[in-house]
Amino acid sequence: MALRRSTNWSSAMRDLRNDRQQRASISFVCADGSFALSAIMREAVRRARQLVGSRLPWARRMAITLKGVWTIAMRAAAQAHGLLAA
Repeated sequence: MALRRSTNWSSAMRDLRNDRQQRASISFVCADGSFALSAIMREAVRRARQLVGSRLPWARRMAITLKGVWTIAMRAAAQAHGLLAA
């Protein structure tokens, strides 16, 4: 996230949108076709930390986010191999 946020609504929304787009550019698949396990785990931990409002235990939050991140990684691998349309 940007270090300094503007109080202007449109500027703040633009900054948030840019942050989301930067986060979406994470590569979960290595050049050799294997999965980038550290990137997958790092993203899952980041998403689990965002679930602070829930009363779920840490293990359950990690299970939820790991499932989602692995799904994204497997889709990225399938697109890299041409199995899914872009």
